[in-house]
Amino acid sequence: MKKFNEEAFLADVAKVSWDRVVSVTNDIDSMVETWSNLFSSIIEKHAPIRDIRVSDRNCPWVNSELKAMMKSRDRLKKAAVSAKSETLMRSYRETRNKINSLNISLKKKFYKDRISQHSGNMKETWKITNYLLKKRSKSTNINSLNVGNIDIVDKREISNTMNSYFCSVGDELANKIEDRANPMLTGIYAINKCSTKFHFNIIQDQHIRDAMAKIKTSKGFGNDNISGYFLNLALPIICKSLTCLFNMSISQCKFPASWKIARVTPIFKDGDKSAKENYRPISVLPVISRLFEKVICNQLYRYLNSNGFLSTNQSGFRALHSTLTTLLKNTDDWYSGMDLGKFVGTVFVDLKKAFDTVDHNILLQKLNHYGVQELDLQWFESYLSNRKQFTRIDGVDSSIQNINTGVPQGSCLGSLLFLVYINDLPYSVKNAKVSIYADGTSLALQSENISQLTAALNEDLRNLHLWLKGNKLSLNVAKTQSLLISTKHRQAVMKDQAVILALDICNEPVVAAENIKYLGVYIDKSLDWKKHIQEVSKKVSWSLGVIKYCKRFLPSDTLKCLYKSILDPHFRYCCSVWGVAGASEINHLQKLQNRAARIITSSRYDAPSKMLIKQLGWRTIEEMIQYESRVMVYKSVNGLAPQYLQDMFTRNSENPSYELRSTATDLLIPKRNTASGQKGFSFRGSKLWNSLSAEIKSAPTLISFKNLSQN
Repeated sequence: MKKFNEEAFLADVAKVSWDRVVSVTNDIDSMVETWSNLFSSIIEKHAPIRDIRVSDRNCPWVNSELKAMMKSRDRLKKAAVSAKSETLMRSYRETRNKINSLNISLKKKFYKDRISQHSGNMKETWKITNYLLKKRSKSTNINSLNVGNIDIVDKREISNTMNSYFCSVGDELANKIEDRANPMLTGIYAINKCSTKFHFNIIQDQHIRDAMAKIKTSKGFGNDNISGYFLNLALPIICKSLTCLFNMSISQCKFPASWKIARVTPIFKDGDKSAKENYRPISVLPVISRLFEKVICNQLYRYLNSNGFLSTNQSGFRALHSTLTTLLKNTDDWYSGMDLGKFVGTVFVDLKKAFDTVDHNILLQKLNHYGVQELDLQWFESYLSNRKQFTRIDGVDSSIQNINTGVPQGSCLGSLLFLVYINDLPYSVKNAKVSIYADGTSLALQSENISQLTAALNEDLRNLHLWLKGNKLSLNVAKTQSLLISTKHRQAVMKDQAVILALDICNEPVVAAENIKYLGVYIDKSLDWKKHIQEVSKKVSWSLGVIKYCKRFLPSDTLKCLYKSILDPHFRYCCSVWGVAGASEINHLQKLQNRAARIITSSRYDAPSKMLIKQLGWRTIEEMIQYESRVMVYKSVNGLAPQYLQDMFTRNSENPSYELRSTATDLLIPKRNTASGQKGFSFRGSKLWNSLSAEIKSAPTLISFKNLSQN
C-alpha cells in the first residue's frame, strides 16, 4: 500500500452517517450487507485489491538510486563493447563495483531492519530468513488430484473436489457411528445442579475496542474483502455502528448469514500430494465476524469459568493455561507415582477430525444443560446452522457448499464451544486421571501391579469409547498409543521378563510405544528426556547453520536478534519440564549454545564460552531452566496459573506449626524419597522458591519478580 493515504481514507469514512446505515431496516442480514458494501467500497477506493505477479528474484532492498546506477552501468557496458574502448570499460567496471558494494550494503540494512522489527517472533523471523536463504515457502497450489484412480487437473474441479471433501468429512465420520445414548443428556452426570442461567449482556463500545485490540490485523480477510487493518484504523468512527449491529443480532437471535461463510485454503501435510486426505483446511472468516465472536466468547467464557463449569482437566483455549502447565502437572503426577514405587500407565488418545464432527444438536442440548436457554440458545443455534464455505486454490474458487457438522474453525467462539462439547468426557473415566488439551486426551493410572493396571485402563478405554460414540466422535485406534512409565531399573526387569501394557479398544490393540511426542515434547518410558534433547539438538544444529550462513549478510547485533527468534525458543520451550534431564544431556545443549555465541561474536573455538554468553546477555541453559522454573512457581503461588498448579504449593504461613517470620514466605516441601520423585515440579519448585531472598519472593508483580530474579 505504497500510495495509501490514511487521512483521506478516514475522511471518507467520517463522511458516512454510520448510525443511519444501521437503522434503515430491521433485518440484520440486510443491515450487515449494506454496512459491509459501503465500508468495503471505501477501502476499494483508497486501497484497491490488485493481482500482482511476484518474482522469485524480487529484491525489495533495491531503491531508485541503485536502479539508476544499474541502468547507467548497462549503458556503459554496451557503449564499451560497441566502441571497443578500454576507457569506457574501466568506467563500467568502476560503476559495477560501486553497485555491488551498495547492493550488499542495502541488503544488509534491509534484513537488519526486518529481523530487528520481528525480534523474538519465531514465525515471522523464519519467513524473513527463508527469503534470505532463497528457500521457497510451501505452495498452496494443487496441480492434480487422484480420486478413484482418476486424475483431476482442472483448477475449478480441484477446488470443488477439495471443498466437497472438507465439507463432508465430518458427516461421513459421524454416519459411521452407531446411535447411542449420550450420558450427559440422559442425566447420568450431575451438572449445573443450581440451574444457573446464562444471559447475553448488552454490548458496549468498550467491549468492541477491547476485543479488537486482541485480533491480529495482519491475518487474511474473509469473503467480504474487509481487512482487519482498515477495520482497526476506522474503529473510532465506526465503533457505535458495530455495537448496534452486534446488539441487533442478539436481540433478533440471528447470526448474519454473510458472516457464516468461510474461505478455506488447503495446506499439504505429508504423503501423496495427489490424495485429498493429505491436506488440512485453514479457514478464514470475515474479520467483523471474528470481532463479534470474540465479544460473545468473552461473555460465555466468563459465565462458564465463574460458575466452575469448565473441567479442571481441560487446559486448551483457556486463560493462564498452556502446554507448559499441562506438562508440569502431568509429569509431577508421574514422578510422584514413580516415587511410590508404582508403574504409571499412560494412554494418549487420538481423535479423528474432532472439531469437524461436533454434532450441533448434541452441542445445543449441552449448552442448555449449562444454562444457555430460550432466546440465548436460539442465537447459538443460528450461529451453528447453515454455515457455508468455499475453497480457494491458486486463485480459483470452488462453489459454496453447506457444512452440517462441526464448530467453526478459525474462531475463538468455535474453540470454546468445542470445550463445552467435550467438557463431560472426564466423567466417563472411572480409574485413571484425565488430562485434556483442546482435543488431545491422555489417561494416566498408577499401580504396583501390571495386571491390575492393564485391567483398569482397559475398562477406562471401553467407557471412553462408549462416551465418544454417544457424542458422535471417532477414535483413531491406529494412532492411539500407550506408554508404561517407571524407573530405569524396572524398565530393565520388564524387558527381561517381556512385560508389556497390553491394552485394546474393541479388540484392536493399542500401540505400546517407547516414546511419544506429546504437546511438542518427547516423553520416554523412564522420563530421562534423552529423546527430546536429541530432537531439540537437531533443530538447534539446523538453526546454527542458518545463523552461520546469514553472518555473511548481517551484523552481529542482527544475528543476536536472529538467535532470539529462531534458536532460543527451542531451548526455552518447556525447559522447566525437561530441565531435570541428566547433566550430559544438558551439557550437550550448552555446547550448542556456546557454538552459537562463537559464531555471532566471530570468536575462536577456544574462546571462554561463559565470558561470551555473559557478553551477549544470554542465560546459560542451566540458568534458563532455573529462571523459567522460578517464574512458573511465582505464577502458581500468586494466582497466575491454573488451579492445578496453585494446588501444588502451600506457603509455610498457611501452616500453624511454622511461626518464624523468616519462613513465612517459604513453601512446604513435599516428602519425596527417591531421585525420581524429587524431579517433580512440586518438589523442586518448592526448593527453588525457598532458595530465593524474601525481597524476590515478595515481589508485587510478575514483571518486578522477573527483574529481581534475573539480577
